[in-house]
Amino acid sequence: MPRKRIAVERPAVAQPISKPYRFIPLTQNKIALVDAEDFEWLSQWNWYAAAHQSGSFYARRSSYNLNKTTLKWASQIYVNRKRIHLGYFLSQKDAAKAYDRAAKQHFGEFACLNFD
Repeated sequence: MPRKRIAVERPAVAQPISKPYRFIPLTQNKIALVDAEDFEWLSQWNWYAAAHQSGSFYARRSSYNLNKTTLKWASQIYVNRKRIHLGYFLSQKDAAKAYDRAAKQHFGEFACLNFD
């Protein structure tokens, strides 16, 4: 049985003409930034903003998990498809900060961080 399509209101977005990028409106009053040359092709679909289901602040990146045996937080990062173990930590916040340090080291300005 096909899924029913629901119309979703998206805000109108003023496009910067002289810039090398364009905006695509998303749900939840969000916008996506895309290259101007890809804008026409990407805007043929309805895009939406998604949030993590848990709503947890530290769940922004899958960089750590709770080891149920030791009850410590294991932190890791993937670089060139290889996992680098960063250690075990007593708190989730410390594991997230360890990931942030490693992400800055490996990815520089393009790192996706837990803490901005």
